[in-house]
Amino acid sequence: MITDAKWKDQATACRIVLDLVQQSDWDAVDALTEKAYSTYPDSLALAGTRMNALYQLDRAEEAVEIGVEFVGRFPDSDKIIRNIQTMLPKLPMVNKAWLSILARLTSEAGQVLYVRALVLARRGIDAEAAYSELNTNFPEQKTFSRLAFATLLLEEDLFEIAEKVLLIIAGNDFPGSSLVRTWVDVLLRLASKNQPERFGEARQLAEALLAREPDSTNSWYAMGRVWTDASRIDRSLPFLRRFLEQFPKHSMRPGVTFTNIYDETATPQFLFDLHTSLGKTISEGLPKDLPEPEVDFDWGRTLRVGFVSPDFGLHPVGYFGINTIPVLDADQIEVFLYSQRDPATQNDALSQEFRNAVADNHWRWIHRLSDRQLFDRVREDKIDILVDLAGYTTGNRIQIFGMRAAPVQVSWLGYPHSTGMPNMDYRISDEIVDPEGVSEQLSTETIVRLPNGVHAIRMPDGLPEPSPPPCLKNGYLTFGSFNNVNKMGHHTIEMWAALLAEIPDARLLLKHRTMNVFENREGIRSLFAFFGVDPNRLKFLGTTTGRAAHFGMYEQMDIALDPLGYNGTTTTCEALYMGVPVLTLPGCK
Repeated sequence: MITDAKWKDQATACRIVLDLVQQSDWDAVDALTEKAYSTYPDSLALAGTRMNALYQLDRAEEAVEIGVEFVGRFPDSDKIIRNIQTMLPKLPMVNKAWLSILARLTSEAGQVLYVRALVLARRGIDAEAAYSELNTNFPEQKTFSRLAFATLLLEEDLFEIAEKVLLIIAGNDFPGSSLVRTWVDVLLRLASKNQPERFGEARQLAEALLAREPDSTNSWYAMGRVWTDASRIDRSLPFLRRFLEQFPKHSMRPGVTFTNIYDETATPQFLFDLHTSLGKTISEGLPKDLPEPEVDFDWGRTLRVGFVSPDFGLHPVGYFGINTIPVLDADQIEVFLYSQRDPATQNDALSQEFRNAVADNHWRWIHRLSDRQLFDRVREDKIDILVDLAGYTTGNRIQIFGMRAAPVQVSWLGYPHSTGMPNMDYRISDEIVDPEGVSEQLSTETIVRLPNGVHAIRMPDGLPEPSPPPCLKNGYLTFGSFNNVNKMGHHTIEMWAALLAEIPDARLLLKHRTMNVFENREGIRSLFAFFGVDPNRLKFLGTTTGRAAHFGMYEQMDIALDPLGYNGTTTTCEALYMGVPVLTLPGCK
């Protein structure tokens, strides 16, 4: 035991602490630096070491708190500033009180930190002003380029400010291909939010880049993104597949693998091979020196079950999960929820309901944790069974399953296919989604079939009552689909066109967010026209505000149609709940 007598001066205290750091005994470093730093609060070495110890112990917020307090007293402490800059992005949220302290920093590193903190706090206009001041004070600075600033803004969904920065970078010349690629992303994000007219700009920019550089991977990426947002998978996938041939380990590969499920021409074997190849690639890139999970064979104890998802909130997975996860038998199962959502922007009412169901000590904000930090957190929680609710959808944390974070790992609810991950042990399904004797050879996981179906959805309060079929007042049938239009390939359109040909006065209603865009609507009209359907027989709806308004749109539909390539799930439940029958075919994906 180390006593006060052994650090009667600051140098001795620092030497004792650094010896423990060499041993990576972070608990001891924490205990020691807490006392030493309180004795010598002006010590740069002790402040930095204490921050590091807290960070290693997954207490990053405490670490940053100490760092911000220190630079408030010693604003030129660039080492501490760099520590804060490393740790700040790992926090779920930025403490607004820190910003007033960081705003007073005068060094180049300090002003860069302030800009980054403002972006992470979602104060885009203030970040823009602070970045301008940074470049005024340090005109030769190269540590934080405009492109890096724009990329950070894009990552934090500050699209309008990101576009302004990109315009400055481009100047009067046609920008380079990497900049165009980023710019297309920004424009598509703006189009999907509240500026649908920006889609045309994104498409024109991507097409101009493709004309200039037809063999550029940035061109393929940009065109693939544009056609995906146009709900034209037939045109997007050739570009995206070509891009991934060049970059098989690119971060967008999981998303493109998921997108392939929409492809009506993809065979079950092709999709299975695609997933197993991805699962193998991910697994091969993970650390190999990780300890095996410990198994507690006390069969009488409560099982500790963790659920990992970016969708604990207002999302289809949230609607299906809220009536199942919180009602698991607490005498047998202790539930932990690992939420990949952003607490600053996605802590909606349903997210809070999930959180309240398990209490704060079993709720984890994880969206800023690295894979290794999340892996360590799951191990610290002593999880027996870890359940993935995302697969390869946006915001997934599939890597920790590849790292074997828990003794038993399960895929459920959020992904409509085998993950292909070697360490994913089971997949929860039912005999309709995965018919027995058919699906086993197309799944790397052991399929566990629930007897009464795998889906149980909660509908929101305050919905309109189901209405009479609109054909009674219209005098004609209205077919419809509120599915993602990407599910509608040529085979689906051809079949629906044939249906309309059989009932000459019938109409077709399509609703999806991409239909906010005029060019996208006209593209779908042209496909139906190719199969002989008068474009005037199609009606489109885009985004509606609020779920009640969305459900109210079902009163315009007599019969819902199910796409062939990728069946509806949430939309099918919605239609049935609103009294609209759904026409589907068995054996579709």
